[in-house]
Amino acid sequence: MQTEERVRGAWEAAEWDRATTELLREHGPAVLAYYVARLGDEDHGREIYAQFAEDLWRGIPGFDWRCPARAWTYRVARGTLARMLRDRGRARERERRIAAWLGEIVDETRPPTPLHQQSEVKSRMRVLRAALDDEEQLLITLRVDRQLSWNELAAVMADEPLDPGDETREAARLRKRYQLVKGKLRRLAEREGLLSSGSPRSPGDGEG
Repeated sequence: MQTEERVRGAWEAAEWDRATTELLREHGPAVLAYYVARLGDEDHGREIYAQFAEDLWRGIPGFDWRCPARAWTYRVARGTLARMLRDRGRARERERRIAAWLGEIVDETRPPTPLHQQSEVKSRMRVLRAALDDEEQLLITLRVDRQLSWNELAAVMADEPLDPGDETREAARLRKRYQLVKGKLRRLAEREGLLSSGSPRSPGDGEG
């Protein structure tokens, strides 16, 4: 029995795992080889291949057989690659913006750095971001990069819709959390020797 027939039989029986497995066994090696060749990196290729397999499994129940399953499989593979590259590009741009913001914080609170030391300072500032937890990074990204208002941030961070009173309280909480993050960054910068402990201003005072 050909792969298309086996996939069709599994699909008609609503055996989505089996249908996906048949497609991956038949076409997976070619898709992975394409990813690795396209990206020039085997680890990155395997990372995207794993996402492709998930996309295939999630999409198989809605496959309408307007084309052969093989063609649909490669269409999914192409879509997965495009989405992952787009998302990775956005992540890099976000990291670039945050690194630039951290650099501005240091510039506001320290004496001018000699030119021969500037590259080292920028490299050391990039390390500070890794010390922030997920909520702190998201808070910085949405407030600094996307410029969301505090009420908008409250709506984003909440697990469920908030009434006006709760939204106001959550906005106030996030504003305080933001101030704590600025203090944390200041301490990290001082520890790294990027700020003097006697500086009267804390990082980010220009943005509340």
